[in-house]
Amino acid sequence: LLHYTKRSVSISQNISTRQEFMQKELVSFEDGKTSTLLRHSLLEKTGRVKAVTFTCEGGESSHPFTGLNFSTSPGDDPLSVLKNRTKAERFLRCRAAIYPKMNHSTELVIIDRVPYEFNQLCDGIFTNLPEVALFITHADCQAMLIVDPVNQWIGAVHAGWRGQVNGI
Repeated sequence: LLHYTKRSVSISQNISTRQEFMQKELVSFEDGKTSTLLRHSLLEKTGRVKAVTFTCEGGESSHPFTGLNFSTSPGDDPLSVLKNRTKAERFLRCRAAIYPKMNHSTELVIIDRVPYEFNQLCDGIFTNLPEVALFITHADCQAMLIVDPVNQWIGAVHAGWRGQVNGI
């Protein structure tokens, strides 16, 4: 878990229940559809980030991608993916959203401007730009959300087994 470097105490030592770390919330989109999202409360306590995980509910994708799919790689209809992304971006009220092209690697990218067009493959994205949303999609891999409230950086990392073995 995230550790504050200016304190010698790990945040994880202050967690007594899972609910303090992650909370479910029912949200409504502009089209009236609802979805459950998971708020990463501990990261949001910094007051600098919205840290959420969207579930598949309330999306536009159809079988077998049913729901709120943000990834274009498995073959979902690009228009459905665009509608899903737009829903999430409007809900987050971000000025820009970054969707990396992931490839189970150890490559990291710094987002230093928006708009930012991805032409390279990577599995981690970081920025210190305000109101920029970093999206990571995953199925059976791990997603890591990283917050440095002192230096005002956020990161999102996709960690599959290949990336983990190679040190992502």
